[in-house]
Amino acid sequence: HISGAAHSDKVPTDLRGSFLPGQRVCVVGLVARPELNGQQGTIVEFDEGEQRWKVLMDDSSGKMLKAANLELAPLVAAADVSPAPPCSGSAATDGIPG
Repeated sequence: HISGAAHSDKVPTDLRGSFLPGQRVCVVGLVARPELNGQQGTIVEFDEGEQRWKVLMDDSSGKMLKAANLELAPLVAAADVSPAPPCSGSAATDGIPG
């Protein structure tokens, strides 16, 4: 009998979202760290214990974020050398009254 083997199957998908390791994501909706909103990173893995995604940010820092605070980053063609398009969440923190 292996305890805990079925435990990982019971994680609700809403805690994980539909993200997969290697995907590019944007940070959105953070209240405690609003300066991170609009920043981009790459999904590393899901931490079962913390119920958060490990994300390698573009500034090389690592963050642990809930799926609710992530959205897929706009896709950029590999041959495109221009900067990545901004995340949709970035405009919401530019001081524009809501």
